[in-house]
Amino acid sequence: METNVSSGRRALRAVLCTALAAFALNSFFARDAAAQEFPTKRVTLIVPYAPGGQGDFIGRIVTQRLADRFGQPVVIEHRPSVTGNVGVVAGSRAAPDGYTVTLISNQNLVSNLVEGQSSFNMGRDLAAVSKVVEYYLVLLVKPSLPVKTVEELIALMKSKPGGVTLGSGGIGSSGHVAMGLVTQKTGVEVLHVPYKGEGPAITALLGGEVDMAFITVSAAGALVKSGKLRALAVSSPKRLPALADIPTIAEAIPGIEYVSWFGMAVPQGTPRNRVDFLSKEIAAVLQMPEVRQTLVDRTFEVVGSTPDQFQQNIQSDAEMLTKLIKQLAIKPQ
Repeated sequence: METNVSSGRRALRAVLCTALAAFALNSFFARDAAAQEFPTKRVTLIVPYAPGGQGDFIGRIVTQRLADRFGQPVVIEHRPSVTGNVGVVAGSRAAPDGYTVTLISNQNLVSNLVEGQSSFNMGRDLAAVSKVVEYYLVLLVKPSLPVKTVEELIALMKSKPGGVTLGSGGIGSSGHVAMGLVTQKTGVEVLHVPYKGEGPAITALLGGEVDMAFITVSAAGALVKSGKLRALAVSSPKRLPALADIPTIAEAIPGIEYVSWFGMAVPQGTPRNRVDFLSKEIAAVLQMPEVRQTLVDRTFEVVGSTPDQFQQNIQSDAEMLTKLIKQLAIKPQ
């Protein structure tokens, strides 16, 4: 009797194990089939900047590899504007199906906050997919300015309130915001001179029209090495290999750093499994040796974050920038 009971139990366990194995296998193939259902057609990447710039460069290097991985075309649609937010708004209003992705930057976040978010809010209307790269700024001064360190610059500005001029790529630009962090922390005053882009600001600095400027590392490197301009600090959390002799701003003013970034987002409401799929595919592209090297050569730091990490990053930046924009009294242009 006991033997029959034991045999029955063993048979029942075998049936249950077989059923569970079949269920797991079916679930695996169901998930795999679902993954293969996307994408089945062309994917569009909206780049809200003009062709030839940093955003366009990043968009092209990523979309080329994504197309190979998807087996579907991935095309760039340029939607440039002064603030970049025309393209971002268009991306947020696309169908929430994962087939329209938008390249965004912290500059879009600044512009969005300055405009008051009346009709569009990056945090509300876009779902973060992945931060793609980070890049940093270099604080440059004209050679005739009698300072060689950040400490000396701060002392000079304190002795001449509003007498030292800052050139930037425009009101609310990265250079303007970075200097705002310095004035917020130290209490110094500076006369801000906005230009229409980083190029004109560099020209003004080279010509002695302004005393200093925060310039992207990619643009600043050659100017520093040639001796045309003097570098005082980088805005990165740690020293950069390309400019190893240049200290960080935090070494002189603890707690100050400014990280610029590019990332990708989709309309809010896009299915989470598609958001995760896009994030993983972008991360895989960024891990390709040739892609990493190309980006590093352009002084970008490769990231490839998860959607949740990127969303938290956007939120923390928005909180910091909201306070700074209010202090600097930045208004829409």
